[in-house]
Amino acid sequence: MSEAGRPTGAVLVFEDISLEQEVTRAKDEFAAMISHELRTPLTSIRGSLALMASGTFGELPTGPLHDLLDMALTNTDRLVRLATQVLDYERLSSGRMPLRRAPASLRDLVSASLDTVRGAADAAGIGLEVEVPSPITLHVDGDRIVQALVNLLSNAIKFSYRGHAVTVHVRSSTEGSTVNIDVTDTGRGIPPDAVGRIFDRFRQADSSDARDHEGAGLGLAIVKSIVEAHDGTITVRSTVGTGSTFTITLPTSDGTEPS
Repeated sequence: MSEAGRPTGAVLVFEDISLEQEVTRAKDEFAAMISHELRTPLTSIRGSLALMASGTFGELPTGPLHDLLDMALTNTDRLVRLATQVLDYERLSSGRMPLRRAPASLRDLVSASLDTVRGAADAAGIGLEVEVPSPITLHVDGDRIVQALVNLLSNAIKFSYRGHAVTVHVRSSTEGSTVNIDVTDTGRGIPPDAVGRIFDRFRQADSSDARDHEGAGLGLAIVKSIVEAHDGTITVRSTVGTGSTFTITLPTSDGTEPS
């Protein structure tokens, strides 16, 4: 015991926590700086490649040159999205991305989210089903809620089997103070030992996912940040070999469901 009557290790524990927080902050700032510095030149490169692919400077011959240009465009788009995701996560987690709340129809938000991913779903042979049983108004930043839903839907599409469907189901709580938005896939499911870490940044349920599916493991971390910024929660239920259901729970705008 110290002279002050408290365990001598208490100060050390405090110092360890402070050091961990400082390291985390430094990592966040470094990631944000890198993504910001990368996004500007990448956007410029992407624009130049798109002009070449469109034939603005003359038609390109079919064959290896055209294939290489398509590959460059695809990978540049992927890097731009990654840089944007890192910036979004850093701003959300640090509170530097203010929410612009306004009354919004949940049905409209779900519809906009489905429209965004419909092309990817069609290409993957995945159906989209939706059930919004009654009008519900939320006081939210509509763009951010759509972003969260698109991230969940995109994940569900990527990990579902061709010929199956992804479902969005909206459920109000009995007292009407909250609403649940379920996004369900019929994919391979998440192993029990991975469920607890899938909302961590740069984490995937399986290390092979980063190779087999485009993404850096930031989508779910961004969803969690957006939902929590709206005083909500996100949970997941999953069965290996059957599929997963991600549930966003949000408070309604006035504590009751409108008629």
